[in-house]
Amino acid sequence: MMRVAFIPLLAASAVLAGVTIPVGPVGTRPPLPLGSPHPPPNYMKNNINNREGTAPDKGVLTGPVLGPLNASILQAIHGGHHEDSSQAQKRQNTNCDSWICQLASKGGMPLAPSGYQFYRNVQDFGAKGDGVTDDTAAINRAASSYSASELNQLRCGADCGSTTTLGALVYFPAGTYIISTPIIQYYYTQFVGNPNDKPVIKSTFNFTGIAMFDSDFYIPGGNGNEWYINQSNFYRQIRNFKFDMTQQNRTNYDNDQEYVPTGIHWQVGQATSITNCDFVMAVSTGPSLGDRATGVGIMMENGSGGFASDLTFTGGNVGFLAGSQQFTARNLQFTSCLTAIKSLWNWGIVWKNIYVLSCYIAIDATEYSTTTSQGTGSISVIDSHFNGVPTAITLAALGSQQPNIVLDNVLVEASAAIVLVSGGATLLEGSTEDSLYLSSWASGYQYGPDGGGGKTSGYIVPAPNKPESLLNPSGQYLVQSKPQYESSSADSFVVATDNGVSNDGTGNQTAAINDLLSGHVGSTIFFPAGVYLVGGTVKVPVGSIIVGSGWSQIMGTGSYFGDADNPQIMVQVGQKGDSGIIQISDMLFTVKGATAGCILMEWNVHESTQGSAAMWDSHFRVGGAAGSDLQLADCPVGSFNENCMAASLLMHITSEASGYFENCWWWVSDHDLDNPLNADASESPEGIPLNVKTQISVYAGRGVLIESKGPVWMIGTASEHAQLYQYQLLGASNIYMGHIQTESPYYQPNPPSTEPYKAGLGDPTFADCFNDQCRHAWALRIINSTDVFIYTLGFYAFFEDNQLGCTSTESCQLGLIDTSFSQGLWLYNIFTKGNVQIISPEGEGMIPVYFNDTTSDGYTSEIAAWLVLSLGGGDLGGTGSNGSSGGIVYIDPSIWPPLGSPGGGSVGGNGGGSNSASNITVACNPPCTYVFPPIILGIETIIIFPASTTSLEVGCFISDSYTGGDGKITATSEYVSVTVTTVLSIPAVTTTVLSVSNIPIVSGITSSLLIIETSVRAPDFTITDDAAALSSAGYQCISSPPNTRNITPKPWPWHTYPVPNTTISSTKTTPFVTITHTTGGQGPTCSGGCGSSCTAHCSFPCSEGCNTDGADCTVATCTRGGDCAGPTCTRAGDCSGDHCTRGGDCTGPRCEEGGDCSGPSCHRGGSCYGLHCNHGGGCSGPLCDHGGGCGPLGLGCPPGGCSGPHCHTPGDDDDDNDGQDDDFTDSNDPNSNKPNNEECTTSTFSSCRTLTIIGATTTTTCSNVVGCDTTGTDIASTITPAPAVTAGILEVWATADTDDFNFDVSAGSSIIDWLINIGDFSGITTSSPLPPLNSTSCPRPWSTTTVCNGSGGQSVCVGSSVCPPPSPIPTATSSDVTCSTAGQICLGTTTYTVCQDPLRTFPAPAVATAASTTTTSLRPRGDVAPPSTVSGAYQGLITGAPIPPSGFELSNSNSRNGDHGEDGDSLSSINDKRRYELLVAPRQDGCSSFSACALCATPTNYPCLDLSITGTGDFFYNIWEGHVIEDGVMVCQADFDCDDCQGLSDWVDCGGGSRWKFTDNELWYYSGKYQANYSYILPNTGTDVYGCGLVVPVFSCTRQFFSETEGPCQTA
Repeated sequence: MMRVAFIPLLAASAVLAGVTIPVGPVGTRPPLPLGSPHPPPNYMKNNINNREGTAPDKGVLTGPVLGPLNASILQAIHGGHHEDSSQAQKRQNTNCDSWICQLASKGGMPLAPSGYQFYRNVQDFGAKGDGVTDDTAAINRAASSYSASELNQLRCGADCGSTTTLGALVYFPAGTYIISTPIIQYYYTQFVGNPNDKPVIKSTFNFTGIAMFDSDFYIPGGNGNEWYINQSNFYRQIRNFKFDMTQQNRTNYDNDQEYVPTGIHWQVGQATSITNCDFVMAVSTGPSLGDRATGVGIMMENGSGGFASDLTFTGGNVGFLAGSQQFTARNLQFTSCLTAIKSLWNWGIVWKNIYVLSCYIAIDATEYSTTTSQGTGSISVIDSHFNGVPTAITLAALGSQQPNIVLDNVLVEASAAIVLVSGGATLLEGSTEDSLYLSSWASGYQYGPDGGGGKTSGYIVPAPNKPESLLNPSGQYLVQSKPQYESSSADSFVVATDNGVSNDGTGNQTAAINDLLSGHVGSTIFFPAGVYLVGGTVKVPVGSIIVGSGWSQIMGTGSYFGDADNPQIMVQVGQKGDSGIIQISDMLFTVKGATAGCILMEWNVHESTQGSAAMWDSHFRVGGAAGSDLQLADCPVGSFNENCMAASLLMHITSEASGYFENCWWWVSDHDLDNPLNADASESPEGIPLNVKTQISVYAGRGVLIESKGPVWMIGTASEHAQLYQYQLLGASNIYMGHIQTESPYYQPNPPSTEPYKAGLGDPTFADCFNDQCRHAWALRIINSTDVFIYTLGFYAFFEDNQLGCTSTESCQLGLIDTSFSQGLWLYNIFTKGNVQIISPEGEGMIPVYFNDTTSDGYTSEIAAWLVLSLGGGDLGGTGSNGSSGGIVYIDPSIWPPLGSPGGGSVGGNGGGSNSASNITVACNPPCTYVFPPIILGIETIIIFPASTTSLEVGCFISDSYTGGDGKITATSEYVSVTVTTVLSIPAVTTTVLSVSNIPIVSGITSSLLIIETSVRAPDFTITDDAAALSSAGYQCISSPPNTRNITPKPWPWHTYPVPNTTISSTKTTPFVTITHTTGGQGPTCSGGCGSSCTAHCSFPCSEGCNTDGADCTVATCTRGGDCAGPTCTRAGDCSGDHCTRGGDCTGPRCEEGGDCSGPSCHRGGSCYGLHCNHGGGCSGPLCDHGGGCGPLGLGCPPGGCSGPHCHTPGDDDDDNDGQDDDFTDSNDPNSNKPNNEECTTSTFSSCRTLTIIGATTTTTCSNVVGCDTTGTDIASTITPAPAVTAGILEVWATADTDDFNFDVSAGSSIIDWLINIGDFSGITTSSPLPPLNSTSCPRPWSTTTVCNGSGGQSVCVGSSVCPPPSPIPTATSSDVTCSTAGQICLGTTTYTVCQDPLRTFPAPAVATAASTTTTSLRPRGDVAPPSTVSGAYQGLITGAPIPPSGFELSNSNSRNGDHGEDGDSLSSINDKRRYELLVAPRQDGCSSFSACALCATPTNYPCLDLSITGTGDFFYNIWEGHVIEDGVMVCQADFDCDDCQGLSDWVDCGGGSRWKFTDNELWYYSGKYQANYSYILPNTGTDVYGCGLVVPVFSCTRQFFSETEGPCQTA
């Protein structure tokens, strides 16, 4: 079946001939051309700065041939009869054969010099198009001159650089135009042929020059220089031509420069296109040199973007020679070419709807530059068909480089190899007989849904799940060619300038345009070239068809658009809710002057048929052009000018809209296109413009905002230099994009992305950014979006503060792609430059993708597929500011002090950081995990590990026998074992790198001191069991081979635990760095040499028996249950044993419970942090303080139980009651928080790590130290470098003032706890708390409230329990304690005791009353200043805390006033988990009590339900009957026979929104009245207890009756 790629939108549009793409297998094909593929000539290279030495600059032509040729030249070129059209006069009867030539002449360039001519018909300049006359000079005059009457004045060519004022449309009527030298296309030019009858451009036999059409002229002797910088070679079109090279010689010469036949030399940037053209070349006729075809259809050796569609290539050596930074091509057909596409180099190209028929190679991607090593970065082949292509795609590898390939929906017929590495392996086999369909295949670096990444080749799993709305009836992504209205006559168009609208760039045309559009809905409205100035909103009604010419400008200006805080729309396409047809083509949308509040376009129309709302070849430009008042003189770089704020938003596709957008460019100008200094620019080796003297700083807030629910197609689009983002998908869905390209603003971070426009709703705020490297515009944000399909994403950051250079370290900005709360994301072939992170996904557990040696391929990064959020992740996101909220934060090596710096010794070889050794700060937004970079040693170092003593079970089989019951003795074997103590010798490691342990930070930790610990991975080794121990034990082993076992040591250093009653000593060692964690933006973020995220032994310190991923811990050395953190965690691990201190914590959206702790050293159960938590972990032991906390923030669900004499608080993870989670508190250090998610447990470790010089004779004595080992090791180890290095070790006690009470308590309680643990303080007795109120009528308390009173080391606790309320909850009874919220009742009360502290006082709050002003001090837990009683009023309590009753006062008020020092801390620092707790400190007096409600609840209604199921069965059948009676009304009833005894296994609607189902005696009911689910297992209330299906006697009858009455049912 054949399918025409162009889908007509209106009756006025006709299908353009020439390009047809078969959808299914064809089965037949013409024979391959004779000969074989061969390389194109050497000059077809990336010739920037002539690095290859092959630039085509050896000719003598200095520009277009404009005048007569002498006889000798004509004879050489033609060899016979000719007529030179350069001598011809202007034709009297110009051929005008389409509406274009009749209407385009109405256009003009109002900012050009007087007399300038925009529209040119080549026949007006002397061309004949008769197939005989040489029309070269006439056509060149039409393309180059100011006008037909001013031929000597030329347009913007050599020494011009660029222009926006000298545009031209050059029209070719139907005919055959003979040319002998190139037609030069000047800047800002459209070459347009008759769309109904394509003009033929035919080269002579001796044609001389690089190509028939040349878009960028090589300067003779210019060392590769051309007229235009290719990256800035904007605004060009070539459409509707046939290029005939069949009669041209296989080579031609201009002086010493050899050329081959070529259709178009195309070296361009954005806003360019070649469409609806045919390239016809001689077909290869044999393998010999003289018979092989040499022709090339398109030579594109360099460039920076562009678009091509609806092209055919026949014959020749190469159809399309493609080399560009990025490019988009679709609907291309290649027939009988030796090579269809020669991929010279690129960063990324999309080839969509490509049909290759009978060519030897479809895509040859084997080329690499000999100077830059750049080859093909990536290609995406989509919805394409290869038929009769022996080798579809050929690749070549260069070191670690190899092109990334993505094949999506590709049909291959008769290909032996689909993807082949030249000289290497076949990556994808083909078939010479069968047709193969490739749904999704890729080669390159890929990330799957599990987050794992690596280089691989193969079918992608999963394949993209494409919505039907994005696909045409053949299952391909929709494409549709730009309508040219070729069947329409000129008089069917409504011409704007004929209807009162001016295009001269003056006045305010808003009203005139709106009248024109509203009055001609459904007509094709033609805007001739020019500038249409508007001072208000242009409203485009649904049904409008708008056609421009030479990119007709709608230019917004004036005060209406001047307010950045009140933005206004310049062009509004439809109204919200509209659906129907919109067609816009060949238009340009711009602004003039200070238009800070301008939204250039709002798109509201939704398609009525697929793709009916569309825009083609239309562009958006902000500044940088004549007439904009935003040029070099207005907006120079280096200083901010408020008048250069010129657009709030470039394009907004609203939520109800859809749209098809092809070849559109949204550009905030980075340089002045109309400044003659552009001619002085050059190019860097990477192809970046240099010596640009025309850079400007123009500001636009946002690029393209897509909120559409789809479908939206973006084909070949780009968005550049907006402040906040280039593309943002916000709440969007059903989006196809390919290719998209961005570039970050050159001026950032001066100002940064937070200025000058302020973030609004949905914008990134960058509030979490650590530094200005993060405060750069996002290239792409995908927020709350689904079903997004993007192929080929090219995102670049080349500048920093308008200066080049940051790309050498890929550090121009932090991130380019941000995702949050989105899934169904399918991103293929991502390539970036100048960035640290390629993708910065937000959300817990989401890991950024970094630009590094692994992900780079040539000049850019290259990721073939990123499918991490393809199947899930919609619940993962962050604050939307910089993608770094939570997750893993990779820290830059610059934090390490340089070699030899103070405190750094010789270890910190990375250097370069701005932080000093004593003042290093890192930041993240918890929960997060720091991944620190490795420490680079100054010299290769041998790490010698200490011997490790361990116990091993050694066993063998021995002979034995047993006596059976019959007395027979049978020989057998028995396994026996003994436990032996073995000293393991661990192999040494030679390295220059010391890895550093990750440090996790959980929610709530705003600041903390971090002590860095190295993590050295010892190599695996093998040991052999010593059988001698078995012999010594008296066993005679059966002979067998020795048993070996593989040993995997944990990362060094290792840790052990305290041994009671041992002699201990301690020393202090200063660390080589001290690092402080703060909250805020992540950073300093790694830009190279990053550390690695922990994958094994991730607990810290990682001791024996330490577990991760929620594993239980039961061995003797366990200290805690395994923590689990991440999106897949459901529970944490339990810990049981003598050294256990707590259960594991579980943190994540799916967590259900924390881990239990059981043992003499347990302090608490594990906590559970997550929305699905149902309880914290329990704690059982003499030292237990509490169970684990529970809830999204440790609140909101029952804590774990606590059993032991010290149990007195609700569940949390604060063992020392200091208001901070113990996970982050060093209980032995009163001045620092522990930098990890491990409980700080008392352990025994070595006081030193010996670092000696080779040959040193000194010895170091190490002793055991008791305390929390944060950076040291329990076993002395030796590092033997040369020279010696110094690394900080062991416990650090900062020199800080410690007179604050909570510091004293923390240190003291730590010491006492340890002494109790080792058996000291055995004489202390502790009174047990009173048992909680409980009874058989209250088996499971609803809540438990416990209040403790302490004095002299003793404590008295009173507990009370609240039973689950009956149904319904009774109305509140009269009580002295009430709830503050209306309608709530109090379910439990707590009595609070507050006392004066005679030791210190706190300042009174600033509250004045008319009564007494006596000040009374209160002492809450944590030594934080409590509220004070002022005239009987209890003031200053934080929100949610209980308020004493009116008139409450302390029993006496004899507290003294004095110097409060630091004691007057604000109560707001009280931890939320303790806002109801008040600790009575020892030796307090003046106590009083009051009661407050501890648990308030809102009464809820509950239905009276009468439920029953009756099952009757016998041998032959079963009958089920059932009903639900709600509040006395029968709502559900069933009565039916059944065979399988399953009841109602599916939901059945009962009416009124209610539904039910049941199986046996299990019943589920949803009440439409109460909007709630109820499920029951009904008790059996019948006397016959036979179940359905039970075998019973024949003719007997059984009956089973289940029933239940539930809820507040009233009985008589």
